[in-house]
Amino acid sequence: MAHLNEVRLIGRLTRDPEIRQIPSGQNVTNFSLATSRKYKDSSGMLREETAFVDISCWARLAEIVYNNLRKGRQVFVGGRLRFESWDDRDTGKKRSKLTVVADNVQFLDPKDHQGGGSGGGGNYGGQSSYGGGNDYQSGGGGGEWSPPMPEDSGGAPDWNQPPMDEPPF
Repeated sequence: MAHLNEVRLIGRLTRDPEIRQIPSGQNVTNFSLATSRKYKDSSGMLREETAFVDISCWARLAEIVYNNLRKGRQVFVGGRLRFESWDDRDTGKKRSKLTVVADNVQFLDPKDHQGGGSGGGGNYGGQSSYGGGNDYQSGGGGGEWSPPMPEDSGGAPDWNQPPMDEPPF
């Protein structure tokens, strides 16, 4: 039986990223993402549902996110779900939540969106192991990167075509 644990989200940071170093010496950055969905209810009224998702990034990706993102920035996050549980120190009750461990973060708005320097979006990612190991990969030598656009599409991707590396079903 095949298993799939993949998450893809687009949203805005609800707070500045926070970085810390775990005892093994590896960096981890945490931030929260607000993502919304608009829909019509049974009476035809337009509604909006917002979900707040905790995200963690490891190693080099943690540093990039911490150094480049701030509250309000729009990003794409690709990663996997992780179940976390702990005992609440105040109540003694067992607590739990789902978080996303990011292995890909793309900046979707200009860096100066929140008054920072100049620059555009970026695509940063790597492969994460459960413990958080993350090999940084980008599309070229440091700095900003964007995926190449198909030549025959006039610069716009054809979203109606399936990816070439997946079966067409």
